[in-house]
Amino acid sequence: MPRHMGINRAYVSGEIEKTPQEKQKELEEKMKKFLEKGGKIEKVAPGAAYNLGSMEKSGKPHWTDKEIKAAAKNKD
Repeated sequence: MPRHMGINRAYVSGEIEKTPQEKQKELEEKMKKFLEKGGKIEKVAPGAAYNLGSMEKSGKPHWTDKEIKAAAKNKD
């Protein structure tokens, strides 16, 4: 190797970032495996989950279930 050439490597710790196409291909493969195992996909109506908390001291969620569903209706 000539003296002026650098080392061809990524100068970051961890894995090299994947391209969006690689990420999409990986997700499609995972979805295919999931469906082959008998997994099902279902569309669920929006709403608050049970045991929903908040990051604030009160521990109460910011929005009620009614407010979330109303916002989803207005969005469509």
